[in-house]
Amino acid sequence: CLHLGARVFAECCALEQVGILTARSCHLARGATISPYAFEGCARLKQIGLPLTKAITGSQDITSPPEGLPTGCFHSAGIQNINFPQCTVFIGHKAFAHCQQLTTVDLSLTQVRTVQVQVFSHCRALAQITLPKHLTEIGAEAFEACVSLCTIALPPYVRSIGHRAFAECSSLICLTQRSDRVGQHGIQVAANAFDGCQAPVVPGGICCLAV
Repeated sequence: CLHLGARVFAECCALEQVGILTARSCHLARGATISPYAFEGCARLKQIGLPLTKAITGSQDITSPPEGLPTGCFHSAGIQNINFPQCTVFIGHKAFAHCQQLTTVDLSLTQVRTVQVQVFSHCRALAQITLPKHLTEIGAEAFEACVSLCTIALPPYVRSIGHRAFAECSSLICLTQRSDRVGQHGIQVAANAFDGCQAPVVPGGICCLAV
């Protein structure tokens, strides 16, 4: 049984690699848990074995939490790119916020359905992200101030884009949506979701602005 408590390695500025968490399969250890903000501020931490399983998603332990990453676990860390494994179903809010060296994120194989609040906010070097096919919601400020993000393709099931989700993404000029199996309902888009972007980028004809 492995348990990493809240902020256990926070501000370990010289930590560059974590090998103990590398796993060949999705199940690192039976009952393994990771608490919020475990690696917050590890500015030199560039490599870590994912997944960190059985994430504790709040201040209280959960009997059977989802496979994924907890709140703020890599906030302000030095992670450069991430290829999430298929077993990932949950990524907590602010998990990768302010990761200034993060350039590439691939969520395509995951089962994530919601991009949580501020999960990639202020990742100023983030230029490429691939979202999971069954994603339905992009939360508030999820990609706020990702100034290197130029284009993003929405999966066909996305139904809502939250408050300031892409605000201050000053390079964002193209937002598209894959057309396969798109339902009858439009996407609800918060009125300020794209504040500070160069041009209107919501997909034409399938969106409505939330009041």
